[in-house]
Amino acid sequence: NYKKIALCGFSLGGNVTLKYMGENPDGVNEKIIGAVGISVPVDLPSGSQRISRWDNKPYVSRFFKTLKEKAHIKKQQGFDFNYEGVLKARTFLDFDHAFTGPVHGYKSGMDYYIRASSKPGLKNINRPTLLINAQNDPFLSKKCFPFEAARNNPEFYLLAPKEGGHVGFPGENTAGFYWSEEKTYAFLENL
Repeated sequence: NYKKIALCGFSLGGNVTLKYMGENPDGVNEKIIGAVGISVPVDLPSGSQRISRWDNKPYVSRFFKTLKEKAHIKKQQGFDFNYEGVLKARTFLDFDHAFTGPVHGYKSGMDYYIRASSKPGLKNINRPTLLINAQNDPFLSKKCFPFEAARNNPEFYLLAPKEGGHVGFPGENTAGFYWSEEKTYAFLENL
């Protein structure tokens, strides 16, 4: 039974973490002392557009294969969604219109993006929370760098190094840790 908990989420899991911290700050579990998000698309509509660009096509094609396999399993389990739309999907928005939105109670993929984005709640975070997004992350748009929220909320911190890619952040150190791991550890250690 832990007395203190720190949350850490990566990519879409980081969006969920930050949304939890900011959506109902007074309802956050009292044991949670802080959180860290790494490579987080805090603005899902623009992140979806960015990831669907031609230069991300190899990643998207590979990822779609696994997404479509998972959707097939959900179809066999009786979930109600537009399976034909899933098979025809060429962008994340197409896929999320056909699958993610309906399966999770949203009207559409765009409704999911708008309502599930963590960015609007960053201003409400009331416990130390760090976001680490690399400026060269191929999946993040400019809207995924909430500098204003970091300036205006003393509990929300943003690190935006020039390099690091998507959940990459390699760095040279003898301990074998990634740069983002070192920053996360140092941030949480100070809580």
